Amino acid sequence: MSDEKIRYPGFNGLGRTAAIWGVPYMAMLVVVVASMFTGVLVAFFVGPGGLLFVFLGFPVLLWFKHICETDDQGLWIMWLQFRCRNYFWRLRIRARVNAARAAPNFGNTSTLAPLRYGRQRRVFRDFLQPLDKGERRLRELEQEP
Repeated sequence: MSDEKIRYPGFNGLGRTAAIWGVPYMAMLVVVVASMFTGVLVAFFVGPGGLLFVFLGFPVLLWFKHICETDDQGLWIMWLQFRCRNYFWRLRIRARVNAARAAPNFGNTSTLAPLRYGRQRRVFRDFLQPLDKGERRLRELEQEP
């Protein structure tokens, strides 16, 4: 019996997004089909000059290529940022609407929870900074008076 670990081949390209000319395949497909559909639809109502609307997708493809130059997952990261901003924007609106009510609801119930985690800046640490000797990532909270 050997004490050596069994090594398996790892393929670095399996986690990458398929791309054509530096633009992710599915994003390119959506933009090209949408611009062609728009061009044909406008050409139906306006005339042959409406086919120029097909070229409206070209700047979008150039922008996608610029986003994905250094990171092939750049569009997914941008989509996640958009979703998070949209989510927190909706939460802010809900908070303003609920603030006018006498008792704001927590999950459609009137709930009181003894939670302090995340409300104080001193609880959090920067995980990229090195720690001092004997220091932990999260600080313990002091007892409330």
